[in-house]
Amino acid sequence: MTQSLLRSLTFSSRTARRTFVATVATSAVLYYFFYPDKSRSAPTAADARLSPTRFTPLRIVSADHVGPDSLLLTVHVPPHQRPDPIWSVFIKDDAIQVERPFTPLESIDADGNMSFWIKRYRGGEVSRWLHTKTAGEHLEMRGPLQTWLWDPKEYEHVYMISGGTGITPFYQLFCSVITHTAKDALPESQFSTPSAIQVPITPSATQTPTTALAPRFTLLHSSRRIEEFPPEKILRPLLSFADAHPERLRVHLFVDEAPESAISRPYGRNFSQGRVAGILGELQDETATSVWKL
Repeated sequence: MTQSLLRSLTFSSRTARRTFVATVATSAVLYYFFYPDKSRSAPTAADARLSPTRFTPLRIVSADHVGPDSLLLTVHVPPHQRPDPIWSVFIKDDAIQVERPFTPLESIDADGNMSFWIKRYRGGEVSRWLHTKTAGEHLEMRGPLQTWLWDPKEYEHVYMISGGTGITPFYQLFCSVITHTAKDALPESQFSTPSAIQVPITPSATQTPTTALAPRFTLLHSSRRIEEFPPEKILRPLLSFADAHPERLRVHLFVDEAPESAISRPYGRNFSQGRVAGILGELQDETATSVWKL
């Protein structure tokens, strides 16, 4: 009787130990696979200087729709949060926790504002989300991220190739050169598209700068639709400066042939140049721009 009871207790103890071990092992496996991971996204600091390692909420000053899929967005950066010369920042879509890089048009202006030209593309989550924002709301950003170290003494002629909103790095460099390096030659810019309108704005490309120390720039900018043409707010400063300083800045515009009155005008008889009207016609009248349709 006693031996039978001992065997029963020993069996029960072994069963309990096995059950305990199995329970612990199962719990460990479940914890490993199902316990949520610690967030690997950059943290948010509400009142800190802009940094690539964290997001900073910034207030939207304006959100101007300049086309069906085009937005000029301006945010304010308080003085204590402003970084050194900035090239690009990451903007986070707080709805789906996705970030995308965007380049400010003019770095940070005298009022502490950063402006962005943002196109809305099919499948572009962040750009579509930004097109829903209005003045007074806040965006979370991290940066700056410098993508190119500019040294005016290192380059004689710089060629830049872009499409759509890809003009923004050039425009930022253009504004920085105007503001900070007045003695340097300013960019020769060339906006290009697969076809139709060419706008050479200053002397031919064979001319040389007035000073050997002044680098020149050429931008090839491609656009397939009228809506992708840079808005007037971007083009006008370039064309006006080119008109005032033709020895320092040359601009060539190439865009697809547009419907009548939209950007220029169609060809005349026998594919002659015809009359220039629309946006480019107005800019030509104001800045002595030469327009060529291809």
